[in-house]
Amino acid sequence: MLNRDKLTFNWYYECLYDGFRHQKSGLLHYYSVYLIRRILFVLLCFIFYEEQYTLFQIMGAIVLDLSFVCYLIEFKPFQD
Repeated sequence: MLNRDKLTFNWYYECLYDGFRHQKSGLLHYYSVYLIRRILFVLLCFIFYEEQYTLFQIMGAIVLDLSFVCYLIEFKPFQD
């Protein structure tokens, strides 16, 4: 990438990655992992909306949150 292209890219998109570390490849997937977790949670609530599936919703939410915490522990995407 040319230097002027890097400056243009940074001018447009630097706010998206401000405060992130840039060493590991999985770090820049933070937003996609977060959105996938939220979408799965909403689908879980809509598919299993009946009262008898409340325990399944809770267990699903715990599994989704635990997997996201494991992602955060593994990649440590933030500088601070």
